[in-house]
Amino acid sequence: MCRSSAATTRFHSQALGQLVEIRLDLHLFLI
Repeated sequence: MCRSSAATTRFHSQALGQLVEIRLDLHLFLI
């Protein structure tokens, strides 16, 4: 159970990182 929670946390962190990168790319593109 603890292992699965760690996996979900890592997945969420990766998803957030991708969202941040996409937002940065869009921001740079709009400038």
